[in-house]
Formats: sequence, structure tokens, C-alpha cells
Amino acid sequence: MKPARPGFEIEYIHADPPPIRNEVAWYRWEFLRRNPEYRADHQKFIKRFGTWLKRRLFWYDVESRECWTESDKQHYRNEILPILGALCEKWKVTMLVPPGWQFDPKTGMRKVGRYMVEIPTIIAPGWEWDPATFKTLRTLGFLGTGDLATRYQGVVLAEFDLNWPMKDLLGYAKRVLAYARENYEKESRQRGVKIPSGRRRIQEYAQYLEIWDLKQEGKKPGDLAKLLFPNEDLEGALQKVRDRLKAAQRLVSGHPQEIR
Repeated sequence: MKPARPGFEIEYIHADPPPIRNEVAWYRWEFLRRNPEYRADHQKFIKRFGTWLKRRLFWYDVESRECWTESDKQHYRNEILPILGALCEKWKVTMLVPPGWQFDPKTGMRKVGRYMVEIPTIIAPGWEWDPATFKTLRTLGFLGTGDLATRYQGVVLAEFDLNWPMKDLLGYAKRVLAYARENYEKESRQRGVKIPSGRRRIQEYAQYLEIWDLKQEGKKPGDLAKLLFPNEDLEGALQKVRDRLKAAQRLVSGHPQEIR
């Protein structure tokens, strides 16, 4: 009895975005945290909700909020999120963090206790404080960072932050696809599946089908050569007919998946 072939696994790809994206977000934050109005908004928000939030441990983190009681979650959703969401939208941040926080300009991260916090200006607002949007996008398979991708077998779901310049988006897409393709081929080899490396010219397929069908109708190779390649010498035309019949035979006999 043959052993079962290993299956495919879901792969979460974080092909590093252009380093400049972290630097851009860092500069955004450094200017924003010096803004007197932002500082005033944060102070007003903390004055109103800070005592309650502080008792709920690290409320900036989504996973930590999952440990709250249902009544705490309901209070947060109904009383705090509407105000927090409006402020995040106003300042284009994912979370209203203290203006005193500084982040690593290379990684875009800050260690706070046992948590690693991402700089709040790196992606568009909406994921943290808009549960309905977050839930919908998660249902579609998105993770909400704007720089992640998910691969299952030969299919990749990638998300992009459209606030990036096109050059950065294309560069990131190239890295994601190269990384995903490499791992897909490796995974396929482990399963004993060979991925065709060649690529046929699409315009040839119509001719393969035509030659195949004419041969099934009883046309001889010489007739096909004269019919399809009338301006070429007979020997060269016959070779083309043989090559195309061979290619058509391969595709008809069980290899149409090579058409890519």
C-alpha cells in the first residue's frame, strides 16, 4: 500500500515590504506626535476613558481584548469605539497611541511590556476600531495589514496598501509571487507532482487543434504540409506538421494542464 502523499498547508507570506515603508510611517508618526491638536485629542480621550481602559490591561492589542468579559467588550464597542474610531479616522492612524511613544524607524515596531506594537501610521485606519469592516475582510481571507499574503496550493490571496506608491506595490508583488512560487514548487515536489517549467506560445494551440482534427479526418502528413505551409519547402513543412502533431498528441492524451 502506497503511503499517502503529504498534503498542502496554508502558508502566510510576509515577504518584507520595501524598508522605506517603515521609514515613511516613522516620519508620519514623528510629525504627528508633535502636533498640538493630536496631543490634545489623545489627552482628552485618555482623561475620559483612560482609567477604565488601564484596568483592562493592554487594550491596544486585539488579542488582549479577547480576554475581556462580554460586558467589557460591549461597553468598549458601544461607548468607546465610536469616539476612538472617529479620532483614528481624523488622524489616519490604526490606533490612538500616546504621543510620547517612539518606534524603531527600521522595523516600525515598539516593545511595550511583553507586546510588540506596530507604528500606527503604517496602514490605513479601520482595522482596529471598526469591527464590522474587520470581520467582513477577515471572512474574505484578508488579514488587515496591507502587506501580507496567504497561499493554499497554487492560489495566492495577496493584500496591498493602495496608499503605497505604485513602484513599491509592484516590487512587493514581485517578492510575494517569487516566494510563493518557490514554496509551491517545493511543496509539489514533496507530493510527487511535477510543475511544467515551459510555456507554449498561445497562438500555436489553434494550429495544433486544426492539424489534429484534419488528421482525424484522414488527411496525410504530406497533404497537411501543403495545405498549412504552402510557401515552404516540403521537408521543412513536413517537419512542422510532425512537431505540431506530436505536441497535439501530448495535449490530447492527458497533458492539457501544461497550457498555462
